[in-house]
Amino acid sequence: MPTALELRLPTRKLFWNLKAAEAGHPDAQKDIGHAYRGGLGVKRNEKEAVRWFRKAASHGGPEAQFSLGTCYHEGRGVPRNDRTAIKWFRKAALQKHAWAQFNLGNLLSVGEGSNTTKLKPPSGFAWRPNKVTAAPK
Repeated sequence: MPTALELRLPTRKLFWNLKAAEAGHPDAQKDIGHAYRGGLGVKRNEKEAVRWFRKAASHGGPEAQFSLGTCYHEGRGVPRNDRTAIKWFRKAALQKHAWAQFNLGNLLSVGEGSNTTKLKPPSGFAWRPNKVTAAPK
Protein backbone atom coordinates (compact mmCIF):
# COMPACT_ATOMS: atom_id res chain seq x y z
CA MET A 1 0.00 0.00 0.00
CA PRO A 2 1.41 3.40 -0.93
CA THR A 3 2.30 5.99 1.64
CA ALA A 4 0.85 9.46 1.36
CA LEU A 5 4.05 10.58 -0.38
CA GLU A 6 3.65 7.93 -3.10
CA LEU A 7 0.18 9.07 -4.09
CA ARG A 8 -0.07 10.37 -7.63
CA LEU A 9 -2.21 13.39 -6.74
CA PRO A 10 -1.86 13.86 -2.98
CA THR A 11 -4.58 15.91 -1.41
CA ARG A 12 -5.34 16.63 2.19
CA LYS A 13 -8.60 14.71 2.03
CA LEU A 14 -6.97 11.64 0.50
CA PHE A 15 -4.08 11.82 2.95
CA TRP A 16 -6.40 11.93 5.96
CA ASN A 17 -8.77 9.33 4.49
CA LEU A 18 -5.82 6.99 4.09
CA LYS A 19 -4.75 7.59 7.70
CA ALA A 20 -8.31 6.99 8.94
CA ALA A 21 -8.71 3.90 6.74
CA GLU A 22 -5.50 2.42 8.07
CA ALA A 23 -6.85 3.07 11.60
CA GLY A 24 -10.00 1.07 10.77
CA HIS A 25 -12.57 3.80 10.02
CA PRO A 26 -15.16 2.15 7.70
CA ASP A 27 -16.24 5.29 5.79
CA ALA A 28 -12.62 6.14 5.07
CA GLN A 29 -11.98 2.54 3.98
CA LYS A 30 -14.89 2.81 1.54
CA ASP A 31 -13.58 6.13 0.22
CA ILE A 32 -10.10 4.67 -0.31
CA GLY A 33 -11.74 1.76 -2.16
CA HIS A 34 -13.47 4.23 -4.48
CA ALA A 35 -10.19 6.10 -4.97
CA TYR A 36 -8.44 2.90 -6.06
CA ARG A 37 -11.34 1.78 -8.23
CA GLY A 38 -11.47 5.07 -10.09
CA GLY A 39 -7.79 6.01 -9.96
CA LEU A 40 -8.63 9.13 -7.97
CA GLY A 41 -5.37 10.37 -6.50
CA VAL A 42 -3.80 6.91 -6.61
CA LYS A 43 -2.92 4.56 -9.41
CA ARG A 44 -6.03 2.62 -10.42
CA ASN A 45 -5.96 -0.81 -8.79
CA GLU A 46 -9.19 -2.81 -8.67
CA LYS A 47 -7.74 -5.55 -6.45
CA GLU A 48 -6.75 -2.94 -3.91
CA ALA A 49 -10.23 -1.39 -4.22
CA VAL A 50 -11.82 -4.76 -3.40
CA ARG A 51 -9.53 -5.12 -0.40
CA TRP A 52 -10.68 -1.78 1.02
CA PHE A 53 -14.35 -2.37 0.15
CA ARG A 54 -14.17 -5.74 1.92
CA LYS A 55 -12.73 -4.11 5.05
CA ALA A 56 -15.43 -1.44 5.06
CA ALA A 57 -18.23 -3.91 4.23
CA SER A 58 -17.23 -6.09 7.18
CA HIS A 59 -18.28 -3.18 9.42
CA GLY A 60 -21.80 -3.34 7.94
CA GLY A 61 -21.84 -0.19 5.80
CA PRO A 62 -24.41 -0.54 2.99
CA GLU A 63 -22.48 1.59 0.48
CA ALA A 64 -19.35 -0.54 0.91
CA GLN A 65 -21.42 -3.73 0.71
CA PHE A 66 -23.01 -2.49 -2.51
CA SER A 67 -19.61 -1.54 -3.95
CA LEU A 68 -18.19 -4.95 -3.06
CA GLY A 69 -21.23 -6.66 -4.61
CA THR A 70 -20.72 -4.61 -7.77
CA CYS A 71 -17.07 -5.72 -7.96
CA TYR A 72 -18.13 -9.36 -7.76
CA HIS A 73 -20.97 -8.91 -10.26
CA GLU A 74 -18.74 -7.15 -12.79
CA GLY A 75 -15.60 -9.19 -12.09
CA ARG A 76 -13.54 -6.12 -11.17
CA GLY A 77 -10.57 -7.00 -9.00
CA VAL A 78 -12.02 -10.44 -8.27
CA PRO A 79 -13.32 -13.27 -10.46
CA ARG A 80 -16.94 -12.69 -11.44
CA ASN A 81 -19.22 -14.44 -8.96
CA ASP A 82 -22.92 -13.62 -8.93
CA ARG A 83 -23.61 -15.70 -5.83
CA THR A 84 -21.18 -13.58 -3.86
CA ALA A 85 -22.55 -10.43 -5.49
CA ILE A 86 -26.05 -11.43 -4.39
CA LYS A 87 -24.78 -12.00 -0.83
CA TRP A 88 -23.39 -8.46 -0.64
CA PHE A 89 -26.29 -6.83 -2.50
CA ARG A 90 -28.71 -8.55 -0.10
CA LYS A 91 -26.83 -7.21 2.96
CA ALA A 92 -26.97 -3.68 1.56
CA ALA A 93 -30.58 -4.07 0.35
CA LEU A 94 -31.72 -5.03 3.85
CA GLN A 95 -30.37 -1.66 4.96
CA LYS A 96 -32.52 0.03 2.32
CA HIS A 97 -29.73 0.79 -0.16
CA ALA A 98 -31.84 1.48 -3.26
CA TRP A 99 -29.26 0.49 -5.91
CA ALA A 100 -28.50 -2.73 -4.05
CA GLN A 101 -32.22 -3.49 -3.98
CA PHE A 102 -32.46 -2.82 -7.70
CA ASN A 103 -29.42 -4.95 -8.59
CA LEU A 104 -30.53 -7.75 -6.28
CA GLY A 105 -33.99 -7.74 -7.84
CA ASN A 106 -32.53 -7.86 -11.33
CA LEU A 107 -30.15 -10.72 -10.53
CA LEU A 108 -32.81 -12.77 -8.78
CA SER A 109 -35.45 -12.17 -11.46
CA VAL A 110 -33.24 -13.68 -14.16
CA GLY A 111 -32.02 -16.53 -11.96
CA GLU A 112 -28.42 -15.34 -11.62
CA GLY A 113 -26.54 -16.98 -8.79
CA SER A 114 -29.17 -19.63 -8.16
CA ASN A 115 -29.47 -23.30 -9.03
CA THR A 116 -32.67 -22.66 -10.92
CA THR A 117 -32.76 -21.34 -14.44
CA LYS A 118 -35.12 -18.56 -13.42
CA LEU A 119 -36.91 -17.55 -10.25
CA LYS A 120 -40.49 -16.41 -10.41
CA PRO A 121 -40.46 -12.69 -11.26
CA PRO A 122 -42.19 -11.69 -8.00
CA SER A 123 -39.27 -13.16 -6.06
CA GLY A 124 -36.80 -10.91 -7.79
CA PHE A 125 -39.00 -7.89 -8.28
CA ALA A 126 -40.00 -7.88 -4.61
CA TRP A 127 -36.56 -6.38 -3.99
CA ARG A 128 -37.32 -3.27 -6.00
CA PRO A 129 -37.01 -0.22 -3.72
CA ASN A 130 -40.73 0.34 -3.29
CA LYS A 131 -41.32 -3.26 -2.14
CA VAL A 132 -38.33 -4.10 0.04
CA THR A 133 -40.57 -4.81 3.03
CA ALA A 134 -42.13 -7.70 1.09
CA ALA A 135 -38.77 -9.16 0.06
CA PRO A 136 -38.22 -12.92 0.18
CA LYS A 137 -35.82 -14.42 2.69
